[in-house]
Amino acid sequence: YAIEGALAIVEAARHVGDSVSLVTFSGGPWLEYPPTFDYDTITEFICRLHADGGTEIFNALIKADQHLMKMGGGGTFIFTDTYIWDIEKAAKGFWFLATYRGPVYIFSTEQRLYDKLKDSLRGTGVRIKLLNDWAKVMEISLKEYLEL
Repeated sequence: YAIEGALAIVEAARHVGDSVSLVTFSGGPWLEYPPTFDYDTITEFICRLHADGGTEIFNALIKADQHLMKMGGGGTFIFTDTYIWDIEKAAKGFWFLATYRGPVYIFSTEQRLYDKLKDSLRGTGVRIKLLNDWAKVMEISLKEYLEL
């Protein structure tokens, strides 16, 4: 379902002419595609994604910041489970992105938030969306993107 949400955001960006970039993560960032208007390539990469390994995100946030800095800011959309191994360290990266680059959204692929995530992200400005109704994942992610 995370793939469908990401695809909805790419299609919305295509429609309004915004650039997109992609940083994937698992045990660290393992695919990076810099800001581009090549929506088809980004879409192809997203369609090939497969969740594997733990969720370690801090270094991926650094890559996202580099992309956002090139573009002068923008929204950051993260589709993940909420058991992030390095959440205490990553909370600083989330805060930085939300404060200096633009809104940050975490779309949870889990039905509940882990306590450590809630505690670590308190006060960072990150907007967390629990996607309880998977049938609406595209609608929800698209709505958030269009409200930027």
